[in-house]
Amino acid sequence: MDLLQRLIAGSGSAPSKQQRVPTHNERLHSCKRLCNALQQIWRSSSSLSNDDTASSHVANIIRRLNTILDEESRKAAPHSCLHYTASNQTYIIVTKLAISSTSREIIAHTVRFFHSLINGEVEGVLDHSLFARSLVELVKRTTVPATRVIDEKEEIALIELLFEICTKIRLDPNILPAWFFPERVPGKLLTPLEARRSQFPLFYILVDYVHYDGPIGDFARTALLYLTETASKSRPLEKWMMESDLAHQMASGLSALYGRLSRHAPGISKKALPILSYSDTSETKDGQDEFYDDAGMDMRAFLSYLAFWQDTLSHCKSTEVRDTLLDSYQVLFVEQLLYPSLLESSDVEGGSTAAVILHLCRLLAALDHRQLVSRMLGYLFATKSQPALAKDQRARSRPSISRRRSMEQLANLVSQTDNPSPDLFNLLDLIVFSLRSSNPQTVTSALKLITVLLRRHHPHVKYQLFSVEALRPASRQNLSGLNDTMMTLFDQAGAISPIHTMDSSYQAALKDAQTMMEHHSCLFEDDTSRQAELRQMAIAKECKVLEQMASLLESWFANDTLVNLELTGALGALASCEHVLLRSWLAPGSADQLSVISILDGLIGQVKSWRTQFVEWDAFYSIQRVDLMSEEELLSLDHSGASVLNEKLSTTAGMGSNSPPPSPQTVAGKVAAMSLDSIDGRIASDGSTTAERGSARQLSGEQAASDVSTRSVSSGNLSATLLETRIPIGAQSRKQATGTEGERAGSTDTEAAERGQDDSAVGDETSGLTAEVKVTASLRHVLTQAIILQEFILELGAALQIRATLFDEVDLS
Repeated sequence: MDLLQRLIAGSGSAPSKQQRVPTHNERLHSCKRLCNALQQIWRSSSSLSNDDTASSHVANIIRRLNTILDEESRKAAPHSCLHYTASNQTYIIVTKLAISSTSREIIAHTVRFFHSLINGEVEGVLDHSLFARSLVELVKRTTVPATRVIDEKEEIALIELLFEICTKIRLDPNILPAWFFPERVPGKLLTPLEARRSQFPLFYILVDYVHYDGPIGDFARTALLYLTETASKSRPLEKWMMESDLAHQMASGLSALYGRLSRHAPGISKKALPILSYSDTSETKDGQDEFYDDAGMDMRAFLSYLAFWQDTLSHCKSTEVRDTLLDSYQVLFVEQLLYPSLLESSDVEGGSTAAVILHLCRLLAALDHRQLVSRMLGYLFATKSQPALAKDQRARSRPSISRRRSMEQLANLVSQTDNPSPDLFNLLDLIVFSLRSSNPQTVTSALKLITVLLRRHHPHVKYQLFSVEALRPASRQNLSGLNDTMMTLFDQAGAISPIHTMDSSYQAALKDAQTMMEHHSCLFEDDTSRQAELRQMAIAKECKVLEQMASLLESWFANDTLVNLELTGALGALASCEHVLLRSWLAPGSADQLSVISILDGLIGQVKSWRTQFVEWDAFYSIQRVDLMSEEELLSLDHSGASVLNEKLSTTAGMGSNSPPPSPQTVAGKVAAMSLDSIDGRIASDGSTTAERGSARQLSGEQAASDVSTRSVSSGNLSATLLETRIPIGAQSRKQATGTEGERAGSTDTEAAERGQDDSAVGDETSGLTAEVKVTASLRHVLTQAIILQEFILELGAALQIRATLFDEVDLS
């Protein structure tokens, strides 16, 4: 019985004694005792690095001191312990003990100790030079690679301390003199850089970390942004930043990260882009996954540093400091590294031209700062006059002595180097050269660059990228002309293959076109006078870029799939700019001028011949088109799936060979509505499209069904043997470059395939420069290019309609 009672009594929890909270005086007494103990240990101990027992004892004392400070900070004032610790300058002893030891535990507790003092808002701490020196020494001495014992977590915590200091300086610039000593006279044994570091060590520690990934880099970059912002409130700091190597360090850091980028263009797998499986595009088989992972990390680091550049310039309120940074960016990065990398790249197999152009695309896609873009593109395109910069310079007063010194230093640096000049070979020359390349990756990268320039930075290269000419008077297109052009495009799209999804494709193209035009870079230009001038501009006949893009369009069915995808993107971006008139490049401007629509006529002629040759064309086309759709696109057609099933199993006649082209809907405004009414009227009166009336062969439903049944055509089996049939596309001539001025010797360029020429038409070699090469492609490849072409034609029609509404380009009078 006694045993049972004891067990029952033991099963309950015994009442615990409530822990007594120390009084204010008791906390202060304990704080003083711990601070005195640290001083005694420092005086009596020569080193803690070889004494684990003493190190453990020190770590325990600092931990207990931190506990007292943390408890006090959660209570209302007075904060006597924090005041005592600060006034007694205990931070000096704690720093010395941490530096002399190799204990990560001591360093971790020391970081926490400084954090309590920084955020304790105690007078005589942040604005005291001894506190500043202690913290800077702690960070410098514990992060030296040769003697560092801390891990990444502790290193991040140390840089976070410096970030907290910069945040305090930003809020109260009066703290700055404790951390910044511009009048400090350097010792005789110090180098100029060491002397600079001694004047503002906090700044240089942060500079060393700005290129790091993760939290440590974020802390360092943001802290430097706050210091740069403070320069506008402190003339000594503004002067020091101009005379220091801040701009040089930042530009060198950007250059170093750019130098790490791969000089091999990454391949695109068919898994990442399924459409490649339906074409003759060969997949990269290097299998270097780790290599591409590393390349991706290098690019992310570079773009992160580039974002830091933009943030720094945006936060910098000092005009002269900002100009100093821009000068270094242009000279040290653009002129001495970026441009030479473009110029010296090679387009031979395994060369770097495609890679460096893609790097430039990523750089431009990430840039938003107007002056950074203007400086870079102005130099790369060898722009003789930059009105925006000249306007800014006229508005500024005479530069200060510090600013002139920084300009002289850069001028001296430039004079000592022998760098090539874009006056002889600029970015436009490289783009034209790359568009002529026989390497699909180089062509693709050049087209991607054109797209990025048009969509994001066209105001900076209005006259440089495309040769333009003035049309005077600048008359608007009449409604009848718009109707005729759109009817031509719809006829062309229907001639490729009339499918049920064409109308939904056109509606999607309308939305995309409106989004592209509303976000085009030219719409955000603030110089309205130049807008009015450029709305009267058209692309000139001698424009080299458009000439090469037209050549690529002519050789459409022989092109690599990625080339065609990027070509549609570039032409679509051009059609989205309100400053570039569509006349003379989209629709014929004169009888002898080649235009996109006239080139499309030639391509449609090829498609008509293939539809005659292959009775299965429309069945294959429909099934392959549906197979390429995403799940979202399939669901958007019909939630029941009936339309999809019909699309997969129907033949040309079964789907309705006389089905009309899409009936575009009005986006906004009566201009589009009027034009579409007249288009629908023409379709209804005829009962068939122009393309269908001219078709050489039309199939009945029974014939088509029989053909499909005979060849066992289905969504899962597309009669693979027939799809791999090689089709003659024409002849593509390749000529050796003649080494004209502005082009690199030994390069090759590719002429467009001659429209309408059959495979057997091989030209005679009348000179050492011209040889015809037969071009063939699989039926699967041709079908894929036809699908892309149909979508592209619909996109052009959508662009015409949206421009008529959004840009008021149609005359209703």
